[in-house]
Amino acid sequence: MVKASYRIANAKTHNFAILAENITDSCLAAGDGSPKAAGSIWEITQLPNYRYKIKSQDHGLHAAVERGAGRSGETLCVVGKDADELWDIGPVGPNEYHISNGDNKYWGLDVNDIGTPLTLMKYNNDRKIVWRFTPVTDVPVVSASDHSIEALNPTTTQDILALLNSVHHEVQIFAAENLKLKIRESGYTATIGRDDLLPVLRLLRSDNPVVRATAAGVIESIADYVPEMIDMLEKDAIPALVPFLRSDNIVVMKSGARALHKINQRAEAFAAAVDTHAIPCLLTVLSTPNVGVPALIDTCEVLKFFTTPERAQNNATLANAIPALLRHLSSTDYRLQNLVADILNTITEHWDKRTFAVRATVVPQLVTLLTSSDNSEVLVATCGALRFVDWSVRAARRENLIPALVRLLTSDKDLVQWAAATAMRNVTTKSVQWKRNVDVEHIPKLLALITNSDDYDIVVACCIAVLHIHPNSGQPAGGTEQFDQLIAILATNRLLNSPDRDVQKSALTALKYLSGTENAHSVFTDMKVMTRLVRHLSSSDVVVVKAVCGILTNCSVNVEQSRIAAWKSNALPALIRLLDDARVQVDAEEALENIILYDPAKDAAAKLLRSVNSPLLSGLRVYGVAHGDSQDSNVRNVHQASEARKIDNRAIVELVRSGSADVQKEVGEALPTLLQHSGGEIVLRTDDIPGLVRLAGSVNPDIQCAACEELVNVMLDSEDAQIAALKANVLPLVTRLLAQDNIDVQNKALKVVAQITHHIEADTAVNLVPSLTRLLDLENFEIQRRTVGVFAIIADQPQVQVNALDSGVLQSLVRLLKSTDVEIQQNTVTSLWKIARHPPVAAAILETDAIPSLVQSLGSDDIVVREKAAAALQNICRYPPAASSALASKALPALVRLLVSSEVVVQEKAAGALQNIAGYLPAAAAALEAKAIPALVQLLATDNSQLLRNATGALWRITEHPPAKAAALESNAITALVPLLALESVQQTAAAALWNIAEHPPAQAVALSSGAIPALVHLLNSDNINVQKNAAGALWRISEDPQAKPAARAAIPGLQRLLASRDVQVSTIAKSALNNVKKSGRFFFL
Repeated sequence: MVKASYRIANAKTHNFAILAENITDSCLAAGDGSPKAAGSIWEITQLPNYRYKIKSQDHGLHAAVERGAGRSGETLCVVGKDADELWDIGPVGPNEYHISNGDNKYWGLDVNDIGTPLTLMKYNNDRKIVWRFTPVTDVPVVSASDHSIEALNPTTTQDILALLNSVHHEVQIFAAENLKLKIRESGYTATIGRDDLLPVLRLLRSDNPVVRATAAGVIESIADYVPEMIDMLEKDAIPALVPFLRSDNIVVMKSGARALHKINQRAEAFAAAVDTHAIPCLLTVLSTPNVGVPALIDTCEVLKFFTTPERAQNNATLANAIPALLRHLSSTDYRLQNLVADILNTITEHWDKRTFAVRATVVPQLVTLLTSSDNSEVLVATCGALRFVDWSVRAARRENLIPALVRLLTSDKDLVQWAAATAMRNVTTKSVQWKRNVDVEHIPKLLALITNSDDYDIVVACCIAVLHIHPNSGQPAGGTEQFDQLIAILATNRLLNSPDRDVQKSALTALKYLSGTENAHSVFTDMKVMTRLVRHLSSSDVVVVKAVCGILTNCSVNVEQSRIAAWKSNALPALIRLLDDARVQVDAEEALENIILYDPAKDAAAKLLRSVNSPLLSGLRVYGVAHGDSQDSNVRNVHQASEARKIDNRAIVELVRSGSADVQKEVGEALPTLLQHSGGEIVLRTDDIPGLVRLAGSVNPDIQCAACEELVNVMLDSEDAQIAALKANVLPLVTRLLAQDNIDVQNKALKVVAQITHHIEADTAVNLVPSLTRLLDLENFEIQRRTVGVFAIIADQPQVQVNALDSGVLQSLVRLLKSTDVEIQQNTVTSLWKIARHPPVAAAILETDAIPSLVQSLGSDDIVVREKAAAALQNICRYPPAASSALASKALPALVRLLVSSEVVVQEKAAGALQNIAGYLPAAAAALEAKAIPALVQLLATDNSQLLRNATGALWRITEHPPAKAAALESNAITALVPLLALESVQQTAAAALWNIAEHPPAQAVALSSGAIPALVHLLNSDNINVQKNAAGALWRISEDPQAKPAARAAIPGLQRLLASRDVQVSTIAKSALNNVKKSGRFFFL
């Protein structure tokens, strides 16, 4: 048990904490710091749970919370008691600490008057809750020897343990090394008790790196040879060892890794908290340059524990491990390489690939490993990491990834083969625009694998590889035969009717690609193959149906035999049924268009189409071909019909849903004009919104724009229509449209969003943030203007405010502060004002250059920009670092200028910002220099309650600066404040400002003559404790003037009642005021 004696001084008032009398329940109070003062020395004892007992050395009483206290609203005093109480002592700076009861209450000293009781206060940034500990040199701290190392000769374990308590680093290191040796010599018979371990745990927190590293070595030995201590090491040693991993000292870092690794080997499980604390530290080691291979190996051994299958399952804490590990996958050290590969394999095998993405910048490194390494574990790990790469098409093309994976498909190691197949299967789903750069030489290997492999993943990967074969690579010698064999194998029943749907889809997709190559049609004239394909047209999987339609289109484009085979296989009825499915209309029409070039098929199609009783005109294009009509004339007729207003809005909706891109385009272009010039004959209503939403889902940008425009027209000023659009799922649709690269579509979609924004629920609004963030970064004024306008509305939602940190929208908004567009400026400062209500966002803003830009916006010619910029500063500057930044950015002169403006709403926000900034003491002095006080006093004549609250609050903050008190007096602040004491909304801040000003002696007479005393006496009866305290404080100072004492006697009954207040501050201040009124102005306890 570690014990030491200290004097404890308050960091703000510099008073020492003393227990003046040896009386139970007497308060600890502010002393003068005399070395001989009774009760000023405190014996601090650290317990095994790292909490502390604090005991008066002179009186033997323990520091404790006042008995019976703790009811809601009470102020808790620190008193002396016979029974001990446990305290938390936590560092906040060099030799500066908080002392807490563990319930977010801290020792505090409100004023520096001798005898002021110590109370428990809630956490705040004031140094009145910070304490300094001064060791008492004439009291022995520990009982360790002060002999030189050469003279030490410990013989027993207890002798060594005693030396660990020495204050000398050399002795501590000597003792720790001897203890390690003693434990290892004793082997598993070593006996180390719980109390014996405490000195070692204390050394783990030493400021000497050698001491810390040696103590970690002791922990390693205990974990190795004293298994019964494992539980205690898990509980007490791990929290102390975790900080080792972020040390700049390689020796300390390595010793911590070794000790943690050893505990990991012996323990069944770490403490739960280590998941979130240890892994970032381990990643720091892996990311630190010039760390030796042994230290990296130790770190990876520890990290392996966190990547066991049960712990790696979607563990978000491990997310950043992949980039750090990839750096060492190419190490020349085989053991480190295998360790890293093993960890990566476990992570990639047990994670949901959607939880994290590795940046595409690692692709070159991964491809290099795939092509150069002969280590199968490294190859498997590299393929696994590919699952998480955030692919860009450009990066994949440039690095020739697919050829590298295809080569691994033919590896003689099954695990490598499977890993390559899985990687290919995952990465190729990222885009369909891969460069076809696989040579035909791989076809025989792919043929063998597709034919013989029983592993569905490998079969799928081989089919995908087919899609990347260079289209011209099959033409040289032997190429045609190889392609024919490949097509024939892909079209077999084994693949097309596989029980694995992915095998079906990949085989059909590969066939669709190959069916467009020369000499590939002979396979599709086989009735068995064609029947097999047509059967898949009834599949519920859109990918399968689209692939079959593509195959039918390709194989029948120039080959009559293929058309005949398709017709005889009953493809026509199946394709015509698909015309009513918007997802595959275009694909089915293209296949039909080619097949009906065979005359018997044309006649059959015409009969089938006439018999289809469908309101849709999806078959328009096919029907025209079947009857020999001109496609252009059909399109032209549709357009002319629109111009002639012969088609009502219902028909237009159906026409635009056509699978024909040409018809869609014509009708889409006609729609806005038709509605505009219809003379009221055709008007879209709320009932038409579902249809318009479907139209906006078209793949045609013209249709998307037209449908969005009409949606806006219908919803304009109609709350019912806006709600109807939300019910029709317009929000997911426009979210997709916002993600497109078409400026016109994005602009129209933003108009739709602007109409429904006020009705979007919080959990839905947050889904818009990623799309809006991307749009904010576009160099397009109109897009930026609409986007930031939408964001300014949804920024009220708490979920949006929380998401602002992760989405990057904060940085985008800060950039827009410098925009020259007034509307963008208005909505940007409004957005920042709203999201700054979330404390972490307000703190994050400090890391940007937002505050200087907001200060610049205070001088804008636009009233909205000025108001919201001041409001944003008000929210942000609740924190001292922000107030300091605002001060450095010369915010105060700009805010003072706004105080004298003619706009009340601007004055209100400027006064609020000034109040928060002036809470930072140097800013109070700057506010005085900026002549803020006269401007604030002028505002006290307003009848706007919020402006009054902010103005009196700012005066209160500024007049805490001593020179400001005289300035406030000269500006007639007292005569302006006294009438406000009658207004309940501003009583607290008005009385506080009056208290501050009255500390200036000449102000006391002015307060007396202004009638302040009767108003303050009335406030003593308030139900608000803060109003009581401020009123008593003002009376205390005013009554220091002898002329004020007769009038102040009216306060005696009220002050006497406050002596019994449960709030110690109120009762203490009431005592001071009462003493002034009844006797002299000197403070003393009754």
